[in-house]
Amino acid sequence: AMCDIPCHHTCSTCSQFAYGSSTEPGDGPNDCMACPVAEPSMLGDVIPGPCICIEHASRRAFDQKCHCDASTHARRQAKFDKGPPHKACRYPCRRGTTESFGLDKTSVCIPNSLVKAIYIQEAEIKAKTESDLNCDTGPDGVPEIEVMSGDGASECIRKDYIDALIHTEPR
Repeated sequence: AMCDIPCHHTCSTCSQFAYGSSTEPGDGPNDCMACPVAEPSMLGDVIPGPCICIEHASRRAFDQKCHCDASTHARRQAKFDKGPPHKACRYPCRRGTTESFGLDKTSVCIPNSLVKAIYIQEAEIKAKTESDLNCDTGPDGVPEIEVMSGDGASECIRKDYIDALIHTEPR
């Protein structure tokens, strides 16, 4: 049977009646039985209950829907992954960059122009010693190497990220 009153806009399905009532319609935000598949939201511990935003997502005032929070890194973009196995806000590298992983399981997005420069300058980069890196040691204590691209841009990149790109064992 079809319900005459639609669910609250934050729910995809809702209970027929409000919690504790046999006459009030279940059209409130706490009457959700399921949350929209295409939205980074989930039910809490109580069903029926409200659809709450998942980790790294917030409900926006303009449409009252959950959206993944913007990335704090200029080279990453927010992306909603509806799963399986579960909904998640992820932050992959933007187009034009390549992700490289460090020994500490962190990752960085390196512009493709610098990745190309790393491959071209592989021999010189491998030959560099601690004294001629032209960069300070990073805040995490990992040495950084200055890489200059063909267009003149330069950037200090952690050595383990570079090693991962050129598939060598870090020294």
